Order: sequence, then C-alpha cells, then structure tokens
Amino acid sequence: MADNDVTTPLLTSSDHVTITVDSTSSTTNNHSPKPNPFAFIGCSSVPISPTPLTVDPFRNNTPRMEGVYEWVKVVVCLPLVVVRLVLFGLCLAVGYVATKIALGGWKDKRNPMPKWRAGVMWVTRMCARVILFAFGYHWIKRRGRPAPREIAPIIVSNHVSYIEPIFYFYELFATIVASESHDSLPFVGTIVRAMQVIYVDRSSPSSRKQVVQEIKRRASYDKFPRVLLFPEGTTTNGRNLISFQLGAFIAGYPIQPVIVRYPHVHFDQSWGSVSLAMLMIRMFTQFHNFFEVEYLPVIYPLDDKETAVHFRERTARAIATAINGVQTGHSYGDVLLYMKAQEAKKRRASYDKFPRVLLFPEGTTTNGRNLISFQLGAFIAGYPIQPVIVRYPHVHFDQSWGSVSLAMLMIRMFTQFHNFFEVEYLPVIYPLDDKETAVHFRERTARAIATAINGVQTGHSYGDVLLYMKAQEAKKENPSSYMVEMATVESLFHIRSLEAVEFVDKFLAMNPDSSGRVQYDDFLKVLRLQDCPLSEKVFAFIDVENRGTITFRQFLYASAHVMTQPEFHQACEVAFAERGGAVKAYIDEQELQDFIRHAIPGWKEDGVHELFELFDSNNDGRINKDDFLSCLRRNPLLIALFTPYLQHKECGCNGVIEIV
Repeated sequence: MADNDVTTPLLTSSDHVTITVDSTSSTTNNHSPKPNPFAFIGCSSVPISPTPLTVDPFRNNTPRMEGVYEWVKVVVCLPLVVVRLVLFGLCLAVGYVATKIALGGWKDKRNPMPKWRAGVMWVTRMCARVILFAFGYHWIKRRGRPAPREIAPIIVSNHVSYIEPIFYFYELFATIVASESHDSLPFVGTIVRAMQVIYVDRSSPSSRKQVVQEIKRRASYDKFPRVLLFPEGTTTNGRNLISFQLGAFIAGYPIQPVIVRYPHVHFDQSWGSVSLAMLMIRMFTQFHNFFEVEYLPVIYPLDDKETAVHFRERTARAIATAINGVQTGHSYGDVLLYMKAQEAKKRRASYDKFPRVLLFPEGTTTNGRNLISFQLGAFIAGYPIQPVIVRYPHVHFDQSWGSVSLAMLMIRMFTQFHNFFEVEYLPVIYPLDDKETAVHFRERTARAIATAINGVQTGHSYGDVLLYMKAQEAKKENPSSYMVEMATVESLFHIRSLEAVEFVDKFLAMNPDSSGRVQYDDFLKVLRLQDCPLSEKVFAFIDVENRGTITFRQFLYASAHVMTQPEFHQACEVAFAERGGAVKAYIDEQELQDFIRHAIPGWKEDGVHELFELFDSNNDGRINKDDFLSCLRRNPLLIALFTPYLQHKECGCNGVIEIV
C-alpha cells in the first residue's frame, strides 16, 4: 500500500462482488404494485399530498378575554364605552345625512362622481376618521405615501379587520369591490353606494368576469378614484398572506401594495375566528388600539407579455417580504370549509335538543283567507307534519301584512283597544308510505289547511310578490293586476320567477295605462319594431281578447309560450347562422339592415338601427352569438322577424294558451 499513489485504482483487477443498492427495485421485488381501478382512463396513482402547514392564517391569538388585567381594563373603560358609542352613533348619523345630500338627484352612477358631490363626501370621510377615534385608534402611524392616481390606479392591501375599509374610505376615498349584500345594510349601504363600489356575487362566475371588466374600465379613467382591492378575498390574522385572486392583476396597470399592521400585546384585533360583536366590544374597551399603514413602492408590469399570474406572484412576494411572513396555499375556500365544520360541530352538540322545525310553506304573507302555492321544502324530508292555522278575526282593522307597510301596521295595532288572534292545531298528517312523493304529501297537507280555513289554494307564489313590488315601484295604480299566479306559470312553461320579473320590467317600459293595459304603439316602441303586417301579427298573437290592448299576463304567457317551444333554441341558432354568423361569428348593422329591409319591406333605416342596438348588448358595434341568443331569450317574440328563413322549420308555435 506504500507504493500506491493518487493514480492507482482502489480496486484490484481480481474478481470481486458488486452489490447494487436500489430502494426502488427492492421495494418492487418485495411488494407487488397496488391495483389501480382507474388506469383505463389514464389515471395514475394518487399523488402524495404535501405535509399540512403548521401555520393557520385565520387564527386569532386572543379569542377570549383572559387575565386579571383585561377584565380590570374592561370595568374601568365601561364609562368610556358609553361615550364612544354616542360618538360612533352621532358620526354615523351625520355621515349618513351628508351622503344622502351628496347622492341626492344623482342618477348617472356609471360615471365618476361630480367634484361638488365628492366635496360634500369629505364630511362623511371626516366622520369616518372620528369613528376610528371612537374605536380607540387615536393616532395612526403611516410609512410611505400613496402614489398619485395617475401612476398607480390600483391599490392592493392585506385584509385583517373591518377597520381597513373605514380607514381607506377616509384616507383615499377609493372604490372597492364588495358583496351585493352590503348595499342593503342600514346607513352603511348608503355610504357604500357613494363609494361607487363594484358589486360582486362570489358564487357567480359571470359576476366575477364582469368585475374584472369594470376594474379595467375604472382604472383606465383618471376621473374615477383609485380602485382598492383585497386580493386575499377575506380577512386573515395579518401575520402571513393567503393566495391572491387574479382580479387586480388582469388589467395590467401599475399597482401600489399597502400593508396594515395591528401591533398588540393583550388584544389581537384580527377578524378571523372571532365574532364581529366580540371584536367591537373589545375594541371599545381598550384604552388605545394601535394601527399602522405602510405604502410600498409601486409595482409595474414588466411588459405586455407578462402574465397576470406572474404579476400577482411578484406583488405577493413584495407584501410577504414587508410583513416578514410567507404566503400559504389557503384561500377563501378554506374559510367556507372552516365555517361548514363549525356548523357541523354545533349541530352535533345540540342534535338531541333541536326544537321543532317551523316552516311557512307559502314563503310570504297573505291575507289569510286563502292559500297560495306551497314550496316543497317541508315535505321532502318525509316526516309527519302538524298543520297549524292562524286567524285574525276583525271588523274594522285587517291585521294581515299584505300591501300595507310595516310601520302603518304597527301603528294601527298600537291604536286598537284589543286585537284578536286565534291559533288552531290540526291533526298530524303522516306520509302514506315510502313511495308517496313530496308533491302528493304537499297537496294533502294544503287540502287539510284549505278545508280548515274554508278557502281555496290559488296558483300564486312568492314570484307574484316580486311582480307586485315591481309594479308598486313603478307607481302603478293597481299593482295586483300584474300578478299572474306564478306557480301555475312555472308549471306550464318552466320559467323562473326572476325571468318573469325581467318580463315585467319590459312590460312596464311599455307605459301601461291605469288598468294595466298596453297600446300597440307603445308595444312597438319598446321592442324596437315598426308598424308593419308582421308587427300586427305579433301583437294579435298576444291579444287573444282582440281588444287592441294587451295585459302583462297575456304578454308573459305569449313570450313564455314561444320561448319554451322545443325548437325555439334551434330556431335562434339557425337564424344567427343564416345571417352570416356561421361564417364570421358576428352580424354587423349593415347585414341586419339588408335582411330586415328585404324580408320586411317598409322598415326605415333608423328603425333598423334601434333594433341593432337592442341586440348589441355590449355596444361594440357588432352582434356576436351570445348577444343574439341572449336578446332573443329576453325578447322571444322577436324570433318572428326571422320567419322568412325559418319557414322550413316547424317551431310548434301555432297558437297560444287562451288566457281568461
């Protein structure tokens, strides 16, 4: 071995044994592969899920008040709570009045708020700052400065509590994306409208697409305020980020990230697993709450080729670095799962202690003398049901909550010597057997209740209430004439109440008279038709009474009857294809004009332009297939315009159900 050097082989040339160590092959030799019943569809083995993160980005560190110090502080601050509540209520009232003044008479909500109205909103913005003061945010520490709107029209921020929207309203008066439910909140809803928020329905993909388009539109117009987005889509504890949604980054405009912090020792102000009521109570009972805002440098898109995903990742990395945290793979979906698990936990804890389930199967209030159609919910479960009926005997004062406002009903109740009220418990109704359908069970129950009240069950439903309210909003003299017994309509034509509401909106635009009837000329005006033999035939098709006027019931029945024909959709497809849509995927105005004037002589050019605008829903100067089909779904009677190209098709529209 002494003669060996670095070039001498370690192994001699003599025979030796080589052992190959391969964990994969040994495993294969010892264990046969697991059978995969889904291999025939190309499905490989299930990938191993990553180890769950040790980080919970939603957990509040102080969900309960603990320790003597906190309880003593609550007791000491109780007098201060009263003062803060008064200040909070006063500022909310003043801000509400100022906002009502700023919004008074303003109808054009799609354009930026005029300067003088925005000036009035400064009163509300100052009230927002005082509200923050009432919550204990006496001073707010800021780092950096907001970039000019011309440089960064979009701001993104982490979302920790309900405090940030109030602060950003005061500081920037920014437009935010919010749920439609916020619009109906007392006081707050009015202020939200003044912020020109972009409403979104989380459950609707089409709504989310519209939001992205609206973000682009507002970001591109300097007259609008900045667009503020919380890309996480929900609140977290602020110590880490969760996954970002793409909405803020698709537009491709420069973005200024902003981060908020709530330094604390005893009270974590994050709105995670804590109720809003508890969070507000604890805020009111602190001597001071700390709040910090840091404006980070503007992040610009690298170039036109940078994807929204990459832009999002760069922005998230900048924010995560600033908060000295990480971005987890959590999203708003995890919040939904958490809430479901919490609900299930509560249900299990009280399963044996549930009270009876009380349902009002009519779904709305009536005058009590008859029934309207029952919804199926109570009968699907298949459990025994005890019907109960209530009566309000009266002579001078009918206590039913029908077309009377709640305030008037309460006033009249308070001003009676005595109000009569009767309750009758009927015998229990049992399901006949396992084969009885929920529909039959519902009919037996409704018959028992109708017999007890000595009334009948009509075909009305909650959909009729919606139609009534629409007519009432339009200041019609007899709103009840617009009710059509929606349960009957749904069973005949399989259209939903919301579709009927769209039809009543169109009918109300036809300027019906005091009796709820529409003249021929008004009918043509709204449907963008001109006086010609074809238009007369369409109107006569609806006017089954030959009175020269039509009611909403007749208009709805005729429209629904045409729309629900088996070949209606196919006829719409053929009409679009025949007009050239099959070749270039759209129809321009000249093509529509050539067709209309050839197929229906006598049409004026301006009339064709109005009809084109009706079809061109997105105002891009062309009618694509979606525009064409959606317009015919909203206005099914217009399919008659394309009769010359559809005569070889049997559309089945040989008549309409007679309406009495």
